Amino acid sequence: MGYQLYKQTIGLKGPVVSYRLSLGFNSGSAEDVRKAWASFVSERAISVTSYGETRKGQGEVVLDASFCLPEDHANDAASLGQKFARIPGVTQVNLAQIPIPD
Repeated sequence: MGYQLYKQTIGLKGPVVSYRLSLGFNSGSAEDVRKAWASFVSERAISVTSYGETRKGQGEVVLDASFCLPEDHANDAASLGQKFARIPGVTQVNLAQIPIPD
């Protein structure tokens, strides 16, 4: 899929940056994590390209998501990682920029 078609598909205009987020947290923190994610998504021009939660062992949850932001809002991704890191019960935050399909 070409870059322009990709941008049209996800509904963003102008240059975009794509990210993959992986969070590990205990199940008692699930509500706070979901609220933080919902707040991030609703307050910005963001396109979520994938989202999933998986239970791992006793009480551990892993959230995996991919999303795109307009290039001029790329710093918002770093603030998201910091926001998750401050939530009690979050054990792992991994946020990485990923290439957009050519």
